[in-house]
Amino acid sequence: VEEIRTALGAVGHVLLDCTPDPPRLRKRTPSLAIDPGGIGKGFAADQLAALLERHGITNHFVAIAGDQRARGLSDKGR
Repeated sequence: VEEIRTALGAVGHVLLDCTPDPPRLRKRTPSLAIDPGGIGKGFAADQLAALLERHGITNHFVAIAGDQRARGLSDKGR
């Protein structure tokens, strides 16, 4: 139980300070770990969808490692 309590003390976005000017992230506790991989995949899916839309492709489905973005109609009209 004590191990779980200790681990929970190092979890959560509330332990992360984010400031826009200057842009930075600061950990409130040294044991906090950050995995930006999930953010990167979602960002990439958003960027690819935006690129498709800029090129006039309004019906699309983008999936990058589980992050998905869809717009328009499928080939079945749904």
